[in-house]
Amino acid sequence: MPSWLLGAGLGTSTVRDCFGYLRNARLGEARFWGARRVENKLRGSADFANGSFWWSAGTVGIAMLANDTKFPDAVGTFRTHRLSKVSAQAGRAQDVGVLPAVEHVFSIYARAETLSQVYLQFYVAGGVVLASGLFDLKPDVWTRIQITGTPDGTGSCRVLVSPGPFSSGGAGSVLICNAQLEDLSGAGSAASEYVSTDLPGQGPVFNGAMVDGVAYFDRYNGNTVSAGYVTESRGALIPPEILRFLRIEPTSTNLCTQTEVFTTWTAVGGVAVTSTSTKNLRCENRSIRLNEGGQSGEKYISLGLGAIPAGAPITLTCFAKADTARVARMTIKAIDGGTCGASFELSTGAVAAVDSPAGRQAWAHIEPWADGWYRCVLTTSNAASGSLPLEVRLGVAAENGATEYQGTGKAIFIWGANASAMEFPTSYLPNNTDQVGPARRSHTVEIPNVDAKTLGQQNFVVTMESVLAYYSGITIKGGRTPEWKGLWYAYAASPNNRQNRLGVGLRPTTVAFFGDRYLGDPNPLYYWKPNTDYKIGDVVIPTDTQLDNQNSRRMFLCMTGGRSGAVEPRWDETFVAVPDQVTHITSDGSVRWQNNHDNTILGIWEPYDTCVLDYGVSAFAGQHRAATGVVSNINQAASILISSFSSPGAYGYSINGKNAPLRTYPFPIDGTSSGDLHFPMEVIRFGRLNESGTSHPLSVGNIVISTEQITADENRLRTIRVS
Repeated sequence: MPSWLLGAGLGTSTVRDCFGYLRNARLGEARFWGARRVENKLRGSADFANGSFWWSAGTVGIAMLANDTKFPDAVGTFRTHRLSKVSAQAGRAQDVGVLPAVEHVFSIYARAETLSQVYLQFYVAGGVVLASGLFDLKPDVWTRIQITGTPDGTGSCRVLVSPGPFSSGGAGSVLICNAQLEDLSGAGSAASEYVSTDLPGQGPVFNGAMVDGVAYFDRYNGNTVSAGYVTESRGALIPPEILRFLRIEPTSTNLCTQTEVFTTWTAVGGVAVTSTSTKNLRCENRSIRLNEGGQSGEKYISLGLGAIPAGAPITLTCFAKADTARVARMTIKAIDGGTCGASFELSTGAVAAVDSPAGRQAWAHIEPWADGWYRCVLTTSNAASGSLPLEVRLGVAAENGATEYQGTGKAIFIWGANASAMEFPTSYLPNNTDQVGPARRSHTVEIPNVDAKTLGQQNFVVTMESVLAYYSGITIKGGRTPEWKGLWYAYAASPNNRQNRLGVGLRPTTVAFFGDRYLGDPNPLYYWKPNTDYKIGDVVIPTDTQLDNQNSRRMFLCMTGGRSGAVEPRWDETFVAVPDQVTHITSDGSVRWQNNHDNTILGIWEPYDTCVLDYGVSAFAGQHRAATGVVSNINQAASILISSFSSPGAYGYSINGKNAPLRTYPFPIDGTSSGDLHFPMEVIRFGRLNESGTSHPLSVGNIVISTEQITADENRLRTIRVS
């Protein structure tokens, strides 16, 4: 994609892969949720002669070949090198630094020349050999070979390739290309597809993740390995209920410190935290065992937070796994001393209970990850006033639901706590796992941009899939509608961007999608006028309605025709769901007005073309909660297929085979336009409602943008899935 906007910040963002594990993402990385992530940790993976990345152990020769027939494929994508030596103890090596204590695979393509063997080694500098192997080669066939080893997480590591045996043998050469070192923990045993790094003439978008050396795949790894020899094959497609496309979410700060060791958290009720070798979601053999102890009362560890304003939302998350106990408990204590809490049944993956003081909202959510781990979520809002410190708690509850009880020494595993001033959970942000320090900030305001200048100003079609992540329903401070979700938005160049734009989003409070198109400022056409004849069905708006209705004024329908008064009336803005002649009527001379237009936002004037598709809550199981508050999880939710079109005289969108009816009045808004865009769109952004609107967690994928002129029914057909 041509452009990629990132929020500023420090720290590491993460991504969930197709196996349910958590992978650390690089700065600026496009994260594809539920895909298979492959990162090549070598530099100059096909450039063995580059002394900035590779160095010689002993006396070796390294030269790139210009003959394309030596390449492992027919298109010359990769570069082949001749690696030669004159004596033993010689090879080409690279320092790769300190690696996590998880399984890594070092692989390379090799071919016999004057020598018929190649040696690989993965080792700690000046220390232990983690893995090594001597492999037979053929002169006419490229062979991919691999070795597997696990670093200790503290020592600096190296890889080495040598022609023939490393410790013996005479002079000779082999051909090599395309080396790769990857973290394969939790993802099988065979080396993944080769992902290039530092490929001359190619930028970081070459592999599709916006950073060099990282690629995402929509298939499982089909490669197999036997005695270190890799057989490459295409794997099966990742199911759509797991593959969640490109993840977009706002910048957030993890306010918790020591999110994986918890030694500075305060223990209450006799609980104890101890390190264990239980595998966490990064596949490291370390997590925390939270033991309830043997005392009576509540049992938790707590941490004070000081950066969330009064009335602001707060979301606490933590990964938990059953051990001898099976119920995890999370609590948020607000600045007035009131607590909101939730209990989570870790044997079945269910929210067992949610409790909050009167007048305080609370939402709980649980979702399954790998190896029996669950991510537990609790969202609420801080108190409107108070002087006590804000506090988050992680603990254990009894199997009968009691939060105060006599402990018997049972325990759960916990790992990866995250607290943020958001009304929804964000990706987990590791924060100072081994020491206390400042809170980390994600760099995940990831807004893909597409240059739209070439699309013109008439026909405009955008078709895409999306998964709309979490919706808690927690009211944001100030009362604004929580968690609006923007799928995409296109707009003209400044200064015409405010009133010349179009896009698609979701109003979560009504669980209704909307599409809108701005074609100028129609307000002057609809301002109320004095001493003017009006007929039944006419529409007016108050004369103080601002551009783009930034002051949220209502629209009024004429219920009784006549002549307006000389002075603008005092408008009764109460919305009337069933129009009549008597309820909340505004009298104006002999005219009678009523705010009754059913546009799902209580008759607020919408100065643009819009359509709304009421797509019931049941269609979004796992993404939005019903009135009962029941929520499943995003990994069980189906993606939506949506298509939008704008063309002369027509506009609309469809979702999953259904057309959206127009809901604004009248249409088109300017009364004279043929429907053309007045200015060409300059850019399209995904994951935002407009140029600067806040984004919320969602995923987008399979995007197609075109300049076709299509009908509403042709647009609908694009949203029907073909099996």
